[in-house]
Amino acid sequence: MLFCALAAGGATVPKKPPNIIFMLADDLGYNNVGIQQRQHSKNIELVTPTIDELASSGMRLDRMYSYKYCSPSRSSFLSGRLPIHVTQNNKNNDVINPGGADLRMKLLPEILKHAPSPYYTSLVGKWHVGARSKANLPINRGFDRHFGFLKGGEDHLNQTSYDEKLLFVDLWRDHGPAYGENGTFSTLLYAKEAQQIIQDHAAERPEMPLFMFLSWHATHTPLEAPPSWSVKSVPNDTKWRSRAKMNALVDPDIIDGLYRASQAGVTIELVVRGVCCLRPGISGLSDNIQVRSIVGRFLEHSRICCFGNGETLPSRTAKVFISSADWMPRNINRRVETLIPILNETVHKQILDEIMVANLRDTVNAWTLRSDGSYEHVQAENKESISAHQYFMENPSLSGRGRAIRKSKNKGKAKRKPKA
Repeated sequence: MLFCALAAGGATVPKKPPNIIFMLADDLGYNNVGIQQRQHSKNIELVTPTIDELASSGMRLDRMYSYKYCSPSRSSFLSGRLPIHVTQNNKNNDVINPGGADLRMKLLPEILKHAPSPYYTSLVGKWHVGARSKANLPINRGFDRHFGFLKGGEDHLNQTSYDEKLLFVDLWRDHGPAYGENGTFSTLLYAKEAQQIIQDHAAERPEMPLFMFLSWHATHTPLEAPPSWSVKSVPNDTKWRSRAKMNALVDPDIIDGLYRASQAGVTIELVVRGVCCLRPGISGLSDNIQVRSIVGRFLEHSRICCFGNGETLPSRTAKVFISSADWMPRNINRRVETLIPILNETVHKQILDEIMVANLRDTVNAWTLRSDGSYEHVQAENKESISAHQYFMENPSLSGRGRAIRKSKNKGKAKRKPKA
C-alpha cells in the first residue's frame, strides 16, 4: 500500500523503500493481549509487554474485520482480495485438498519483487495458502526464502502433523523438507529463523528492502508451551463446552459425572433455579463449572441441555435437548421422563442464542453459587442491566411455527398446470 501511494501520487520513489515485517498471530482473540484486556476487563490474566509496547508506540488499528478461519485470512492478506473472492474454507488443512489462493492470482511477494525498487521476500512460519502441488509452495508464489509448515496446524513441540492416516513432520525449507530441523517449540523456532534472515539480509543485501511475512503458529491449537516454561494450566474450552438449565441438581451420579468432565477440561455453565448440591470452583475438582440461579417474577420449569459437539457455544452444530426432568434421583430413578433433541433450526437457534444467552447474562435476578455453598448477587459491570424475564416478556417468539404452517399449507395445494 505504501508503494502504491507513492506511485499514484507521482512522488519520487526513494532509493530504498522501508523494510516491511508483517507478523500474523494465529487464532489470537481480540482481548488476548495485555493492552486490550486492561481496557475491557478487571481480571488481567495476560502479560504481553512486547506487544503492548509496540501498540503504545505505534499506530493501533482496532476497528477492523478478520475472517473466522485461518486459510481465508492469510490468503486474503497475500492476494489483496476479500475471502469471498479467494477461499472461504479450511479444506486445504489436508495437503492433497484444494484451497487457498488460486495459482492464477498474483500474491503480494510477487508484486513486491517486481516493484521499481524490488524487495527481497521471505516467509517464516505457517503457510496454509495451498500445498497440493509444487506450484503451490511459497517458494513458487513469490517468496525468495521460506521456512515453516504448509498445513493449517501441527504439534508446536516437534512439528508433527496427521494427514490421510499418516503421521509426519510438516516442516519445509524452500523447495523441500527441512530434515532434522524440527524439535524446537514453534514460536522459538520461527523467531530464531526470522532473526537470522534479518541478519543475513543486512550483511548480503544492505541496499535492498526486505519484506518478511512472519506467520506465527501461536496461539493455534494444540495448547502447548515449551517444557522449560512455567505456565498456568488453562482448560481448552474451544472444543468442549456444555450448558444446562433446570430447577434442581441433586443426583449424586450426575454430579460426579460433571466433576469428572470439569477435571477433563470441559467448561460447564449451569442455570439451576432451586436446590443445587454441586459445588463449583473447587480447585482440582470443579474449576471449570459455573452455577447461577435466577429467581424473579416467574417460576420457570424449562430443562435444557446444550453440548458443544466439537465447537464453542453457541454453534449451529451443537447438540440441544429439552427435557421434562430435573437432575434428581426421584426423576432419574422413579419416574418416566423424556429428553428429546431439538432438530428444528429456528428453535435450535432460539434456545442457544436467546434463551440460554439471556439466562447467562442476567444481572438483575441472577445469583452466583460459590464453592462454599453460599450465593452472591450478580452485579452488572456497567450501567446496563439485563433481565432475562423482562427480555422474554418484550421479545415473544413463535419459534418454528411460521415455517411449519407454510409447509402444511403447501402440502394441501394442488399444482396448477401451466397454460399452453
